[in-house]
Amino acid sequence: MSFENNPEKIKELVDYHKKQFKQKKCMASTLDSNCNGKIIEAHTLSSGLMLKPISFESKVYAPPVANMSYSPYNKDIIQAFKLKKIGIGNVSTFNGFCAHHDKTLFSPLEDKPFYFEQQQLFMLMYRTVLKELYLKNASLNFIKSTLIEDPLLEMEQLLRAKGIVKSIEDIEKNKQKLDMHLKKEDWGRVINNILIFNSKPTLVASSPFYPEKTITGEILQDLLNFDIELSQLVFSIIPVEQNTKTAIIISYLDTEPNNTPNMFFNSIKEAKHKKAAIIEIILNHVENFAVSPIWYEGLDQARQEYFLKKMLLTSDTEHMEEEKEGEEIYNNSPFSEDEDWILESSFSI
Repeated sequence: MSFENNPEKIKELVDYHKKQFKQKKCMASTLDSNCNGKIIEAHTLSSGLMLKPISFESKVYAPPVANMSYSPYNKDIIQAFKLKKIGIGNVSTFNGFCAHHDKTLFSPLEDKPFYFEQQQLFMLMYRTVLKELYLKNASLNFIKSTLIEDPLLEMEQLLRAKGIVKSIEDIEKNKQKLDMHLKKEDWGRVINNILIFNSKPTLVASSPFYPEKTITGEILQDLLNFDIELSQLVFSIIPVEQNTKTAIIISYLDTEPNNTPNMFFNSIKEAKHKKAAIIEIILNHVENFAVSPIWYEGLDQARQEYFLKKMLLTSDTEHMEEEKEGEEIYNNSPFSEDEDWILESSFSI
């Protein structure tokens, strides 16, 4: 089955994909019996904390539809998904919390300044993990319910589904642990490694992923081995100190099976070109991000084209560019030629 030169079929699949990601469910319903109010479009990139500081005229650039890379049809329709300038009220929202839980759980993030308090860091990770679980389930439902007639696409679909099922199992385990710690207010069970850059924020993000390699290409874990427990982290970028500086936060549970998150963090800290390395992390691993219009529109054509190309390559798993072991991920990045971000401090909480 091919959808090349078939805009009607492409639109049909895009619309169906969007519908799957609009299902309404409170992801915090397992915490207690206090679900109250309608399911709302909750932000996972905080409007006040993250989006407003990088916005211009209340807009940012962001991927318009999350998780399109999980579509088995992505080779034909991925071009429909590019960075778009979007009002901050519509960025990074999902129908994943009731009004009660969205307000009570995330008040420490939304209603007070961000001071790296343990509860704030815990809730930042919690919200990101729950959104990812919501999206993974939606992705799996999309694959299962979409008919594939081409045997090659069917094999690809099954492989994707297997990977998503494994990811759902891992994230569900982490959610259960986070639920338990949240009920006990045991915020310290989330470890946070933090870098502060003396640079005005131009990008924000919060997304979980399994790091496969360090910035320098050292293998950390085998993502194709479904028989082992993999380490996952949450990667966040947040404006701090009245939006004059940028914080990179690597968060993970203290029960992760290996030292992968810490090794990945140290590789960022030691990277020769830290700004380029962080941009590459976003383009290679992160789907939940937003970009300052002033920064993005100020890029030359080569950098804008590189940014979009890497986004599309990451979404098209068959044509992703492989980094060689021992090779820095930013080797071919034009951003490595830019003035680097200045690392001011690093610490763990």
